[in-house]
Amino acid sequence: MGVFEEAKIRVQDLQKRVQRIDEAGQALSKNKNDKTAKSKFKVMYATLERMYEDFETQLGILIKHNGKPGTEDVVPNLDGLRAEFEEQYFSCKILADEFLPESSMTNSEESRLSNSSRASNASVVPLEKLTIAKFSGDPKAYTGFRNLFDTIVHENTNIRPVVKFGYLKSYLEGEPLKLIANLMLTDSNYELALSQLEARYANRRYIAESHLDELFDAPNATVGNGNSIVQLLNTITSAIGALENLKYPVDQWSPILLHQLQKKLDHQLRAQWELAVDTTTDPTLA
Repeated sequence: MGVFEEAKIRVQDLQKRVQRIDEAGQALSKNKNDKTAKSKFKVMYATLERMYEDFETQLGILIKHNGKPGTEDVVPNLDGLRAEFEEQYFSCKILADEFLPESSMTNSEESRLSNSSRASNASVVPLEKLTIAKFSGDPKAYTGFRNLFDTIVHENTNIRPVVKFGYLKSYLEGEPLKLIANLMLTDSNYELALSQLEARYANRRYIAESHLDELFDAPNATVGNGNSIVQLLNTITSAIGALENLKYPVDQWSPILLHQLQKKLDHQLRAQWELAVDTTTDPTLA
């Protein structure tokens, strides 16, 4: 058997093995307290990095073979093979990050944390691990999502861009995920994916429109229902604060916003409002 034939068999075997590791991780995610499932995933996960290196080596042999002039026995869709393997590889990494934090840490990270621990004699209060909520396309939530993702993943110099891309996809759902779904998992496409998300969801006008929709769709308030009044005030305060943060001149919008607020009051609350305001001057939101 030649090198080319061995590489084809090896690639197929590695794809099956990484799939089994992923399945073990998925089983653990469904029963987090199962010690047997955790031990199984931990042992299998320990072989993942060597498998990734072996896969790249064997795939390189296939790519070289396909590139030879006059070659007829070629392996089709090598990019698809890599994408399929990497999808499961990154799925394993993400599962390990959640359920095996002590195993998912790289050697460089272990060394860095160890040195940092020895260098500091101060008492450290242990903090709970931060989790990134999935982003589903709400423009109002994008800035918070991006800030947390940047802190935990993007600014971590010990993670390769292609791995960061895998994490990014795992934290998206719905429209944002569809937006970058056609981008293959590569180092260069990671920055492209970030740019596309930024262009779509960090648009100031788009975010402002979302807050205005929230403001104008605020729930009505009725007399005797304290919760409805609090909910209306919270919605208006939140939307106005967000628009101020976007540098819109909200302080000049008082007549418009107060008119909108009055429309949300029932007849009795509206009557109480009219009695409370000074008729000689324009009321403001301040």
